[in-house]
This record gives sequence, C-alpha cells and structure tokens, in this order.
Amino acid sequence: MRAHRYRAYAGEPDEPQFTEIVEGLSRWLGAFRTEHPDLAQVDEAYETATLAALTRIWHTPADVNGALSDELLLARRHYQDRVAGPEIAEAWRRWHDHAVTMVRRAARENPGQRILVLLGVDNCARLRPALRGLPELRLVEMEVWLRQPSSP
Repeated sequence: MRAHRYRAYAGEPDEPQFTEIVEGLSRWLGAFRTEHPDLAQVDEAYETATLAALTRIWHTPADVNGALSDELLLARRHYQDRVAGPEIAEAWRRWHDHAVTMVRRAARENPGQRILVLLGVDNCARLRPALRGLPELRLVEMEVWLRQPSSP
C-alpha cells in the first residue's frame, strides 16, 4: 500500500460505533435465540441451507460476485431481519450505511480514480445496490467484468 501510495479506508466503523453495533448484534441475537428458540432454529437452518446452496453454485469468482449470490444472501438477510426483530435490521443497516459512506468519501477524496472495495460477500449483497444508485460513482459489475474473456 505504501509503496504504491494507495489510500485505504476502513470498511468497519470506528469506535465506539463498532462496539455498539457488534455488541448490540450479539446481545439481540442472543435474546432472539433465548426468547424464540423455535424461530432461531429455523433461522439457523435457513442460513445453513443458503450457504449450502451457494457452495453448489460457486464455481468461479464471477459466481461468488454474481446476481444469484446477492439474491440468495439478501433473501436470507431480509428473513433474519424480519423474524429476529428491528434491532437486528437496524444494526445491519448502520453497518452497511457506514460502508457506503466510506466509499462515497473515497470517491470524493479521489475524484476520477478507481476505487477497489473489499468486503465479505454477505455485505456486498447489500452494498452493491446502494452504490448503483449513486451519481458520483460508476460501479463496475464484478460478475460481468470477471466473465469477460480478458479478465484475470
């Protein structure tokens, strides 16, 4: 990073927001599992099934970064947000809003430059749609780019 003078921006929020979100998620998920063990069991089975389905369709990096992956991961996230409660949904919203804010900051501070955003695949499923709607960015769709014959 230093040798090429690349700028790096943290995808995770700074303290105390980081701890607030992570500890809140842990606390709310724990309460969900305790107060609604039947729903928590179904939620866990859904997550396991989603990950199993993804391993079946992931053969290339393009598959991982593809629309079908995003659809499956978003459906799983929406399900948990709905059954586990608004606190869970709000924590994830805050996490993803921070990531969007950081990408926008990077774009503002580096006008006309390419920006590489590295996140976990589950986070990408929410981040990509949020970034698509921003006028200051031209999002490169990774699935399309990776499927081009000249891609690495």
